[in-house]
Amino acid sequence: MKNRILALTALSFASLPATAREVYPLPSLLKPVMEGVSGFELDHYEAYFVERNAGGATRGVAPNPRSLKSYKQYADEMANASPEQKRCFWILASGGETCPSESEVAALVSSVDEHTDLLVRSREIAQRHGMRVARDFLAAALLAADETRGGFEARVLETTKDKTKVFDDSILRLSSGKRGRIGIYFVAGYNHNRGVSAAVMDAAAEHLRKLGFQSERLIVGAADSAESNAVRIRKALEVKAKGLDSILLVGLSKGVSDVSRFVVSELPLASENLQSRVKVLVSLSGVARDAFVPSWLSRQKGLTTAAIRAWMKQYLPDDHRNWDGLESMATDYWKGYRYPGKKPPLWISFPMIPESERGMPERKGVLRMVTSFVTKADETYGPHDGLVETGASILPPGTGLRQWIIRAMGDHGLIDGTYVDGSPVSYAFEASQDNIKAGIELIDAFARALPDEVLR
Repeated sequence: MKNRILALTALSFASLPATAREVYPLPSLLKPVMEGVSGFELDHYEAYFVERNAGGATRGVAPNPRSLKSYKQYADEMANASPEQKRCFWILASGGETCPSESEVAALVSSVDEHTDLLVRSREIAQRHGMRVARDFLAAALLAADETRGGFEARVLETTKDKTKVFDDSILRLSSGKRGRIGIYFVAGYNHNRGVSAAVMDAAAEHLRKLGFQSERLIVGAADSAESNAVRIRKALEVKAKGLDSILLVGLSKGVSDVSRFVVSELPLASENLQSRVKVLVSLSGVARDAFVPSWLSRQKGLTTAAIRAWMKQYLPDDHRNWDGLESMATDYWKGYRYPGKKPPLWISFPMIPESERGMPERKGVLRMVTSFVTKADETYGPHDGLVETGASILPPGTGLRQWIIRAMGDHGLIDGTYVDGSPVSYAFEASQDNIKAGIELIDAFARALPDEVLR
């Protein structure tokens, strides 16, 4: 056992300043199965096994459970540990001071009601119990914020797994004439003119047109403020609404910030015709409230953020240098908002829940790196997908909008994630890493599951 732990030193990272690490004693219940290890250390992101000896501390990086090789090493070390012992280790490795039981976590969930702000509550739990407990809390508590209590999520899982499944009451069962009077419009995310998200949405819109709907991607500024993009959305939809009965607006990432601003500030200025036709708002890994990374990047003063800003100014296009888009993602447009009308639109959220053993995003190296930077400046955030806190991807309480939630797990971005039952969001992406096919697969499964009652 001791030799296997020492072998982990081959994976050691460069030492960090002493002020960047916290030392935790090894839980007593783990000592019998981790011979020679007296504790473990945390830097701002990674957890390390520690062996104290006459020559000082020997450190090795804790295995990443998503890596088969590393996971095998971890499984070897913990072969005689119970599931609860392993769970306890990862709770402490995520910043927890104690190891609350599953029943204690369930009690936290049972305290959630319609007035609970899950963004605030998840932050409080993360500070007290660590990210793992906060993540487990959120995974269950999101159902309390979902009007369907998991019912619509189950429908989406079913249509994703069975490509022939079309629910009898879905919008795809409507007549061709009625489908032709439904508009489904997309709003892409930050910097979409330099990535693949615009192409993914264009392909999804083309697929929806083949199914008989009106659909296209709305043209907004790739890094413009949500204020200016919301005006563009309103003006575009005023024209399109004249030939439609219903409008569904689908936003991705920062596009959801634009949609949020549209609902809060521009929809009240719209014609009665447009107001009555906006029926569904869909958030895909959305920045529904404020995103902690853009907030840090746009507001934190220091050498790190100054260097990143300098790089962006040097290498990004001119329209990305005014910071308006980043500042929009650092703004909660829903704060204090209450829908003024009698029949508010339905909000459907696909928030991302971190899936690693420590309740942190693990897949994408750039997100791990940025998270480590943010943590040095602010440790008060809750579980997140590397860019947006899970609790900030859903609406706060009190908006007056109905909300349905489909829980997904992974880093920021939806199509490469999984649903809570472990099944992939996109089988096409899992098989071929094809973003275009994945986007089509996602919107197709969504349409086959969405009940037509939401358009009435």
